[in-house]
Amino acid sequence: MWLSVIFGTPIGSSDMVQIALSQVGNIGGEIYWRWYGFNSRVEWCAVFVSKSDDIILFDWDDNGSANHVGIVEKVENNIVYTIEGNSTDDMCRQKEYSINSKFILGYGIP
Repeated sequence: MWLSVIFGTPIGSSDMVQIALSQVGNIGGEIYWRWYGFNSRVEWCAVFVSKSDDIILFDWDDNGSANHVGIVEKVENNIVYTIEGNSTDDMCRQKEYSINSKFILGYGIP
């Protein structure tokens, strides 16, 4: 839904990855958490992917519960390339992980 609100594109746009890529470098995610209704900064990775194609769930502390989420950009040569809001240094970043990374909890389509 944030696609249509923020960028004026149709819901379910096939350009999701391109729009996410345009946000790489966004620091603080204010455009996302404000749109979602928060008055001050929150952990914004889930808001960032609130309407996406394939999402990836992470479990950083290996306890079986997801504590971070991102958008799958592509998978090539056993590497998962992602675009993640609220990543390192509170920034939207492109990242990559081995497809067998112990931190990947799973995948989904909202």
